[in-house]
Amino acid sequence: MDPFSDTADDFVCTTCACQIRLEYKFCPHCGSAVNSEELLIKRYFLRGFKYCTINEFMSKYHGIYLSKRTLRRRIKSYGLRRRSAPVDETVIIHEIRQKLNSSSCMLGYRSMWQSLRLEEYTMPRNRIEKLMKELDPEGCAIRQRRCLRRRAYHNEGPNHCWHIDGYDKLKPYGFAIHGSAPHSCIDGWSRKIMWLTVLRSNNNPIVVAHLFLKTVMSVEGHPRKVRSDCGTENTHVAAAQCYLNNSSSAHVYGTSPHNQRIKAWWSFLRRSRTTWWINLFKDLIEKDIFTPGNQIQMEALWFCFSNVLSKEMDSAKNKWNTHYIRKSRRETVSGRPDELYYLPELHCGENQLRPIATEQIDHIQLSLAESSSNNPDTENNLHQEYFSVIQQTLGLRTPTQWHEAIEVYKRLIQCAIDPQ
Repeated sequence: MDPFSDTADDFVCTTCACQIRLEYKFCPHCGSAVNSEELLIKRYFLRGFKYCTINEFMSKYHGIYLSKRTLRRRIKSYGLRRRSAPVDETVIIHEIRQKLNSSSCMLGYRSMWQSLRLEEYTMPRNRIEKLMKELDPEGCAIRQRRCLRRRAYHNEGPNHCWHIDGYDKLKPYGFAIHGSAPHSCIDGWSRKIMWLTVLRSNNNPIVVAHLFLKTVMSVEGHPRKVRSDCGTENTHVAAAQCYLNNSSSAHVYGTSPHNQRIKAWWSFLRRSRTTWWINLFKDLIEKDIFTPGNQIQMEALWFCFSNVLSKEMDSAKNKWNTHYIRKSRRETVSGRPDELYYLPELHCGENQLRPIATEQIDHIQLSLAESSSNNPDTENNLHQEYFSVIQQTLGLRTPTQWHEAIEVYKRLIQCAIDPQ
């Protein structure tokens, strides 16, 4: 099992820089041979893992055994460096300015440093801190003023408890977010985000159950316990979890504030990402470009921004899962969520994942299919088909950035009001 199968398309050919998959023997674009060992080492190195951790991943999940000395030699031959890497500071400044012109303006210097490193821009963290103070002095001052007292959290290891919840702060604009910090889904012990998805509605229990089942199949097992609030969207997940564990106590309902792991994650997401998006949509309202409640405009906004927001959430998930959680005075384990989840034995943890039977998965899928056939929310949306036809007729590109999405949105609304 590839521990990062959700990023299987992230590999890049070292010759032509086109996207490839790990199982390829040759690049389909340039025909050069694919060195899977090099691709794996680069992926784990750029995610910030230590040499010993890289060796653990390589041996446990890929059957590649290297000594620490050989790994160091490979890393050197690939030109990978953590410190003193040759870099043009003007390029780094340009990248930081690009991020400050998006939702990434909410990030502190540590998160900015990690985001740049994931994109293969290496520079000392203290230098990034100085650049952030020069380029965003107001944001730095705002982030310095915070103080919270937190409760202690106890857990036995990864997959002991997944916490699920929906995020409604963008719902007035037609975007509902479901994530996992283990619904969004987050794992309580490692704090790894299991899924983070932008949906038309996060109140549909069938859609949420599909997210849960997809993740269970991906990790090849199910958690000992799932915790959620009492919303109706969690009923199918609760039934599936209790069925898989053959126990009615495998799912725990509770008040929303007590679901602390996922609520803490939503707080992070609000500070680092969604505040920027909320302000953007409010600006559109103030400029009379968008009116909440107007069905045509709501559908057009979803059509233009859903892919951009999905990409944003994938970026937030990837950054969170690879960032380093520092030691604290509370009884929480420190480390990177991906490392804590996949290699718990290195941090005195024990994987609590329970195996699944194919018959159980087939039975759940059949039950969800029967429920979907009777659910009106699963019908095709005619508005989205209408906007897709307009987009093709006008030759408009699918937006990949927020400013492109605004321009496409304006064109679609103009055509919807005045087809001539």
